[in-house]
Amino acid sequence: VTLAAGVTLLVISFSIAMGMNLDWNGAKLAPIVAMVRAEPHGEPLYQDPDTGVMTAWIYGPVPALIFLPAAIASRPTGVIFIGIVINILCTLGAALWAHIRAANTTTIPAHQDTKIMALLMFGVLIWISLTHESLRRAIYIVGPDGPAIGFAVCSTVLLFGRRQNLHLALSALCAVLSCWSKQTMLPFVLAAPIYLLLIDGRAAVRYVLYLLATGAIISIFFFFAFSPRESWFTRHWLHNMWFHMLTVPASHPWQDTESRSRAIRQAVAGLVHDSTEMIVLLLAVLVIAGFGGAFRNLRSNDGLRRWLVENPWVMFLLSGLSLLPMAILGFVKIGGYVNNFALTGFFIALGATVCMVTCWPRIESPALRQLARSLACALIIIRALQILMVEGNVKSMWTRVRHIDQNQQEAIYGYALTNPGTIYFPWNTLPTLLAEKKLYHFEWGLVDRLASPYQPTVQQIQAHLPSQPRAIAFGPMVQSSYSLQIFPYATARLPAHDDLPGFTLVGEPGAQLPQSKRPKTDQPPAPSGGPIRFPK
Repeated sequence: VTLAAGVTLLVISFSIAMGMNLDWNGAKLAPIVAMVRAEPHGEPLYQDPDTGVMTAWIYGPVPALIFLPAAIASRPTGVIFIGIVINILCTLGAALWAHIRAANTTTIPAHQDTKIMALLMFGVLIWISLTHESLRRAIYIVGPDGPAIGFAVCSTVLLFGRRQNLHLALSALCAVLSCWSKQTMLPFVLAAPIYLLLIDGRAAVRYVLYLLATGAIISIFFFFAFSPRESWFTRHWLHNMWFHMLTVPASHPWQDTESRSRAIRQAVAGLVHDSTEMIVLLLAVLVIAGFGGAFRNLRSNDGLRRWLVENPWVMFLLSGLSLLPMAILGFVKIGGYVNNFALTGFFIALGATVCMVTCWPRIESPALRQLARSLACALIIIRALQILMVEGNVKSMWTRVRHIDQNQQEAIYGYALTNPGTIYFPWNTLPTLLAEKKLYHFEWGLVDRLASPYQPTVQQIQAHLPSQPRAIAFGPMVQSSYSLQIFPYATARLPAHDDLPGFTLVGEPGAQLPQSKRPKTDQPPAPSGGPIRFPK
């Protein structure tokens, strides 16, 4: 188990190190960092739809505040590292609290090793998250999913065995913050009221009142904090926030424009495939707990109510079910990916592992309790051995962790410091922001607008691009090149540049770039030829 724990830490560290090369991490952090680092006075999170930078930030303001500490770093590696760690703390930190809280709320004090079982089941959850793309995206990649899920988990845990006004108010606050993290979390607010209504109607009413009150207060605060001061109390007050959080997402077309029914079927099939292991784990836990007598209270006169009181993990399942439509809708829209499945999958997996922690002390047979613990250990060890048995796995992972600062973000940062404004990196707006103190259009920010009825003007596009771009560059892990649409004259693939290994450079025929590895103290000469032209 100790070896498995070490391998677990190595794999998590490797996931963090690999995150430096994933363009989405920097792209999600760029508009947040620009709030304090862009010159001369920072950039607003919600840009003016007609004149602002297209950043693809179409989420609530809560993740921006959560990730804002990443702006203290001055280089891309530091910013992304802090951002990923914050995201992991939001998700796995909340999940760890759920397991510990479940162990502490047991009504059978005879089994003091319940906390050990809680840590084992938390380890099971970690390995499930590491082996599913949907959960990896939500936990180990910077984005609104992490804070949204984290606040939702905290909202649920606050109701574990406690229904005092303070806990109800704090739970409602976390639920509101979850919804203000990502709009698709809105159905989550139904889970707690339904659960409370089944066990304590008065508590359910109080919770709904707290939910409405905190929702109003938090919303008013964000309306003021993230709207231009000159627009307060005018008809343009919420224009920017409304446009990016509601208008643009609502206008996104479906990925399959020919058949929506087929798109939904494919999304459901993908969700079922992604969640199969979580569902099997949940069923296995329920079978063990059922055979062990952990659910005997269901047979009493007030069986359902008493059972729900003793098994608050049911709220995680209610949360996953309530978010199921949003998980599918988020996937079928343009730009949707499997990270949307985490809205359901994470809560199914967490419900299963917390269920075992809750029910384990109530399992009557010592042999069955030992079997449950052994199975948890076996799952963790088997997953760890799968990593160890592949030759070179550990060595390559450790090498990546040791050289975490050797990544494409740092290469762009170094190039932009010595040759500012000569290359446009549509997928890498964070390193150019840190080097040039300017926020440029992000690839999918352009896609959001080009795929919507709200087309940007040429003036808006030109206003937030490098001043004299000779080329457009795409890194080794690039996913798309839609930004080439705004450079119709960039038709030639340029020679590779030594300072940007692995990058694909596109420009006008004959375009030349500054020489490589120029000292920072030297001012690079202007490359021959003019900048890339825009259509008139």
